[in-house]
Amino acid sequence: MKSIKKQWDKLFSKGFSYRRKFRYTPNVSGNILDLGSGQGNSDLKKCGNVIYTDISDELKEGVQCDAVYLPFKDNSFDYVTSFAMIHHIPKYKLKKLYREINRVSRKGWYLTYAELSNEKSKKYKIIGNIINRTYYNHSEKDILNEFKNSKIEKGHKSKNKIKYLVGNKVKQDYITNKIIVND
Repeated sequence: MKSIKKQWDKLFSKGFSYRRKFRYTPNVSGNILDLGSGQGNSDLKKCGNVIYTDISDELKEGVQCDAVYLPFKDNSFDYVTSFAMIHHIPKYKLKKLYREINRVSRKGWYLTYAELSNEKSKKYKIIGNIINRTYYNHSEKDILNEFKNSKIEKGHKSKNKIKYLVGNKVKQDYITNKIIVND
């Protein structure tokens, strides 16, 4: 996770601003924990009291922490949300992430992850103009194996293809964002 932290610290220190916007309205309200918040999500504040978290030192508001080691008491939040963060977690840590999300949430969660359905490699780097970012390609089967009692709603494909590296080979594909729901 140190390499992921370094990547996001560098992005934010270079002026990269990442404020997430929803393409759907999550069915959440009350006390909400948002994992991997980047610079926060003002849309989420409409749903309730939000605690933002991120691994980066550049987090402007909230609690800096690693999502697989949450510093919160059991059942602290009504819902946990995470938008475009899970694909930064290696497969061997998914089970720990699931346990932490389940431990701190009372009612459930809404999470998204990015998947390259045509890519067999489990790790790749998206080519960026500031820094390449590491992604882990979790299949729907991988996710459902770890996120028990969840369902995956169909996602949307990005309008633009992304360029990415597997080893030294540059590839291009559409990335699909899928929603994992447990409520």
